[in-house]
Amino acid sequence: MRFQIQPWLEVIKSLKNNPYIGLLIVSFLVVISLQNARGIELEIFYWGDFHAQNTSAEHTLDGITQQTGGAAALSGLLKSMRQKNMRTLTLDAGDQFTGQPISSLTKGASQIKLLNNLKVDAFVPGNHEFDYGWKSLIEVTEKAKFDILLANVIRIEDNKTLYKPHKVFEIDGLKVAIIGLIYQEFTHSVIRQSVIGLEATDPIIAARQFVENYKNKVDLLIALSHSGWAQDSILANRVPELDMIIGGHSHTVLQKPRIVNTVMITHAGSNGMYLGHMNLIIDTTANAIISYHAELIPVITDSIKADRTVAKLVKGFEKKQSKQLNRKIGTLASDWNERNHSQSNMAQWFADALRNISPRTSLAVINNGNLRKGLKRGKILERDVWEICTIENSIIVIQVTGREIINAVNYLVRSPREFVTWSGLKVVATDGVIRSIHINNVPINPRGEYAVITTGYLWDHIKSYLNIVPNPSQRPFFFIPGDQRSYMIEAIEQQKVISKSLDNRWLVE
Repeated sequence: MRFQIQPWLEVIKSLKNNPYIGLLIVSFLVVISLQNARGIELEIFYWGDFHAQNTSAEHTLDGITQQTGGAAALSGLLKSMRQKNMRTLTLDAGDQFTGQPISSLTKGASQIKLLNNLKVDAFVPGNHEFDYGWKSLIEVTEKAKFDILLANVIRIEDNKTLYKPHKVFEIDGLKVAIIGLIYQEFTHSVIRQSVIGLEATDPIIAARQFVENYKNKVDLLIALSHSGWAQDSILANRVPELDMIIGGHSHTVLQKPRIVNTVMITHAGSNGMYLGHMNLIIDTTANAIISYHAELIPVITDSIKADRTVAKLVKGFEKKQSKQLNRKIGTLASDWNERNHSQSNMAQWFADALRNISPRTSLAVINNGNLRKGLKRGKILERDVWEICTIENSIIVIQVTGREIINAVNYLVRSPREFVTWSGLKVVATDGVIRSIHINNVPINPRGEYAVITTGYLWDHIKSYLNIVPNPSQRPFFFIPGDQRSYMIEAIEQQKVISKSLDNRWLVE
C-alpha cells in the first residue's frame, strides 16, 4: 500500500537521540505534506457471500439476536450512505448465488436483477456462481448492468477469459484499476460437469501482470477476490504492489482491515449482515493513500429505511414461487442436526433415503457438507428441502470393491477431510484401528463388488473424500434421472412423519 506519509517514519528512526524534537519535525512535515497533497476522497462499499439472502434473517450480532440483512435493507443503507459523496465504488466479492431457493429456481437470474438495482459497479463470480453451469452463468449475466471481472478463468476452446479480466474506473479525476480473481482450485468446489471446458489459472500470475500494466497509470490498484482470507494473505505477500484486496469466500468478518505486506485486506462476512464501508483520501500526484477510515456497518433490518423498489422486487420473487415452496410435504418429529465434521441424524436419514432410490445398491454415501442447514421439529415445507439441498446434485451409482471400501474407511478414520455418512455400512474402530466392517449386517468381503449410490459432487471428488481413484473409463457407473432434492422431497412425502435419532453405524473412538 502506498501511503504518502509513510516515508517520514524513517525520519523518526534516525532521531533516536532526541525523539521529542524528531516528533515535532515529523509532525510539521506531515502537516505540510497533507496541505500540499492533492487529496481526493473515494468511498468504497463492499460485501460478499450474499448467498441469495434476499429477505432478512435472524442472526446474533454483539450478543443480541435480531433481524439482519435482506436486499431491501442493504439497498436502503447504500442509498443513504451514497448521498454523502459523489465519488463512490460499490463492489461485490462473489457468491451471490445459492443459499435460498429463489436462486436455484431462477438459475441466479434473480440475483443479477437485484445487483442491477443495487447499482453495483463491479462483481467477481464466486464458486457458487458456477453451480448451474458456466454456460447458464453467461446467459443470466447478459442482463447485468455492471462489470463482471474475472482474470484467471479461461475457456479452453479459445484460450480467452470467461469475463473481462479487469477495468479502470475513472471517477471524477480519479483512476482506479480493479482485477477480478478466484482461487485456482474453485473447480474442486463445484460439480465437475458445471465447469467442463474451463481452466482456472494462477491468480498470483494474473495479479502480477495486472500491477505491471497499471502501476504507473492509475491512482489505486484493487483486487476483487473470491479466494478466502488465507489465499488473500498469500496474494498480498506475493504481490505487494497491490493497494487493496476486497475479498470473499471464507465468510470472514474483518471489522477493520488487516495490513499484510503493505496491502490492505478487508472482508465483510456473509449473508448481507454487514455493509463494508471504506473512506480513502488519495493523493493523485504521488498515487498514494494519505489516510483511510474503514468499518463494517451492521445491516439491522428494523433500523434501516428499506428501498421500496428492491422490496417490491423481492416480494415479487417470493410471491411467484411461494405456492410451491410453502407446500407442506411432511412432519419432523425430532430436530434434524446439521454437522459437517461429526455424525448427524439428518445426514443419516438423507443417506438412507438415497439408498432407497435404487433397491439394487448395497450402500449409499454423502458428504455432510452437502446438507446446508438443520431443521427444527414441526412442519416440513418444500422450501426447507430447497434450503437444505441448495446445490443441483445429480445421482450416480458406481461399482466399488470391498478392498476399496476398507481402504476408504481407513482413510476416513485416520485423516478425515469432512465427515461422510454411509447407509448400509457399519464400522467399529478404536484408537485408529478398524475392528469390524459390515455391509448390510454381513462382514465385508475384500474381493466382493458393491454398488454404491452417491451424489454427482462426491463422485467428482471421490479421491479427496474417500481416497478412491475414480478411473471412469474402467469403473462401471451410471446416472439415475433426476436430482437429489427431488428424491428427498418424494421420500419425505412417502414417509409423512420422520423420527430419526442418531444410530450406531459409525462407532469410531
